[in-house]
Amino acid sequence: MKRIVAALAQGRDVELIGAPGSGRTTFLGIVAKALEDEHWTTHQIHGREAYRAVPFAALSLSGLVGEVSGGSANSQLFEAVDYLARHIDSARTAILIDNVDQLDDASWAALVAHTASQPNTRIVASRARTGGAEDLKHRLPGLTVELPPLTYRELRASVEQRLGAPLDDVSLGLIFARSGASAGLAHDVLDAAVLNGQLRKEGNEWVAQSGLWSEELAGSIEALLARLDTAERDAIEILAIAGVSDLDTMLELVSWSVVEVLEARGLVRVHPVKGRLRIGAHPPILEDYFRHLPTLARRSHLSGLVAKALGNGGDTLMNVASNVDEAPTPENAVIARLFQEQANTRMQVARSDWSLAPSAQTALAAIRTMISAELPDAEIDAVFATELPSGQDKSTVTQLSLRRAEWLAYAHGDLAAALDLLDRTRFSDSREARMADAAAVSIEHGLSRVPVGYAERLEVSADIPAEVQVRMLRTLASIQTSSGDFRGASQTISRAEGTMRELEDFAIDSLRGVAHIGLGESAEAIRWARRGFSQAITTLDVDSLRSHAAVLIYALETDGRYAEAENVLATVLPLTYPPRTVAATASNVAILGCAALIAARRGRTSQAQRHLDSVRHGGRVDAPALHQSVIEAEAQLLISANHRDTAAALLWERGGDLSQRGFSFAGTLLKLGSIEVLADSTKLAEMSADVEALDSRFVETYYSALRYFDEESDVDPVSVAQDAVEAGRTGLALSVLEHAIAAARAEDADVLRAVRDRIRAEHADVVFEVRRFQPDRARLTDREAEVAQLVVAGHSNAEIATRLVLSVRTVESHIRRLTRKLGVAGRHEVRDAIQKLQA
Repeated sequence: MKRIVAALAQGRDVELIGAPGSGRTTFLGIVAKALEDEHWTTHQIHGREAYRAVPFAALSLSGLVGEVSGGSANSQLFEAVDYLARHIDSARTAILIDNVDQLDDASWAALVAHTASQPNTRIVASRARTGGAEDLKHRLPGLTVELPPLTYRELRASVEQRLGAPLDDVSLGLIFARSGASAGLAHDVLDAAVLNGQLRKEGNEWVAQSGLWSEELAGSIEALLARLDTAERDAIEILAIAGVSDLDTMLELVSWSVVEVLEARGLVRVHPVKGRLRIGAHPPILEDYFRHLPTLARRSHLSGLVAKALGNGGDTLMNVASNVDEAPTPENAVIARLFQEQANTRMQVARSDWSLAPSAQTALAAIRTMISAELPDAEIDAVFATELPSGQDKSTVTQLSLRRAEWLAYAHGDLAAALDLLDRTRFSDSREARMADAAAVSIEHGLSRVPVGYAERLEVSADIPAEVQVRMLRTLASIQTSSGDFRGASQTISRAEGTMRELEDFAIDSLRGVAHIGLGESAEAIRWARRGFSQAITTLDVDSLRSHAAVLIYALETDGRYAEAENVLATVLPLTYPPRTVAATASNVAILGCAALIAARRGRTSQAQRHLDSVRHGGRVDAPALHQSVIEAEAQLLISANHRDTAAALLWERGGDLSQRGFSFAGTLLKLGSIEVLADSTKLAEMSADVEALDSRFVETYYSALRYFDEESDVDPVSVAQDAVEAGRTGLALSVLEHAIAAARAEDADVLRAVRDRIRAEHADVVFEVRRFQPDRARLTDREAEVAQLVVAGHSNAEIATRLVLSVRTVESHIRRLTRKLGVAGRHEVRDAIQKLQA
């Protein structure tokens, strides 16, 4: 927006270009409001296909031009320009044209002639990118702005504004994916769903009652397709019926030249997946439109062609009959769609195999894919309850029993029933009994505590199936990381990776990233998690994507790189649903917790609360995730509400509870967080033994920084800061240095500033937030906050002393603490720091 306003102020015109349905009209209204705030006069004109043949129709309908008399075209043009000169007399005027490609030629000529003679009048024009000759019509030299699709967060905010209340996450994800992150289409879907009762308000939240397609959306879709010729329309219908399919296969039915036209018009997307190019209609709601057309014979014919092509060796990521759902990239909605359609396709195949030949093997595959495709619990319960034919493979039957125990624990929230099932099931031999005991360890660790004797119970042996060995080793590594034994975890992960290579099924393990974090190897953790994240997108492995995202987001967040963490969240949040497995639970709690913490720090209280509500809805608030960001987010909300003491008590209490249950890493971090919120020298001294026992550089640097912040500490700030940077806590390092600069003598301050500036220069392309756990204002006591506000108001120390009934000396003491906590050089910088916090 700043670029647009600046370009107009420089005498340049602006073009806004977006895909059909991208919300250009809405954005043009936002531009008008921004210009009016800058004291521009605005006039809005709308191009309409129906009036393109009528000279001066757009100008007449806008009221800028009256009735133009007859005569030659030139005389009419001069008359129209004269009208404009008399009606547009402001020093700074912007003429905003919606759908300039549909504007009649006479209106366009008059506007161009007027602005050529009036440098203070500029044009802002929006047009749809069609990929055809229309793109060259009525072009403007000047600034061209491509309107990107909405991010997930932007869509959430837009939806809330339109509905007046939050929309449930599942429905929001569905709209995000089906609309292709298009603002215009998303709003159309919302409006139609509310009108038809498909969305209803339950309490303070809108919830979908059924699928979101309705006949009212047909007009919006027809507008997208209006400029297609017969061959192009046939092609887009075939691609919509096929779903996301192999490009080479689809080229048997659709020509290259037509594909290129459709791609230029933004009506198809081509993506590399697993080494192959996939093509699909875009936005995905086109699939719903074509499926609901009344032309049954035509659809049957085209479906037959698609089925024949796919039967000749092609494949699709979507079943034809299925009903599918600050990274500011246009691919997030596509990524969400690919994952969802892959899950649906795998589920359809596995469930079909199960129906045709029920067995323990097909049941396992069906259950796994039904969970990924988010089918209702009752349908999955039915598969578990089905009596299997005799003669089943004993090992597979055992694995089915283990899966059922996990399902009881995580989907139904019944830990006792899950452990009881494993305890009372009669296994045929000691090997299967050990597998069941290992499953019990995993479930108990995931939902309750670190089990007694876990190392012996998870000891693998050669007679156990290799796939089960990997699960046992991963469980062991998970327990080791939550207990703070990161070196042991690293060794265990190496054993698991060796077994995976033997299976020729190696995948990057997110637990390796966790171990790197604990050992203070943050840079390596980020590299590892990014690799795994990218690999998961390529292979469409949603569990792997979420687990790597959880590690990556946490590593970025603890390093103070909140903007980067939010970019990752934008990709993964649409794929974060109520968890029903051990892997999904740990990842979802971590992702939603970090999202809530970041939102709370940004002052987006309602958004933070929604993320926390999503965790509570899944019944997993107490699940001992890696870092307990859920509790940290709750504390941050308390701090924002000025309940700092309560926040500190919550962190200390929950940290102690986790430590007692064996989760030493998360427990210690929460207790240190409590001390960060509310300094306590006694508690800090008590933590020394706990920190030392963990042998975690990540935790040690946090503890050292808190020792420095303690007023009685004589720790060297430079060494603390350097250790913090190396351990992946750059934001904390900068906070230490800012604190030290504010308290140092002039000559020492120069040295500290040099260290700070060097750290920033080494990370010049990264924006760090220097307070990890809380905004700077949360560190101020109530009295310090009062003094700060009076400083901002311009009062002298003596005036502040009189107002607050304090001595001038006491006021000076408060201001010294203020400068230290805010990381500023003196009183004169306090005002700017406080105003930034309140912005």
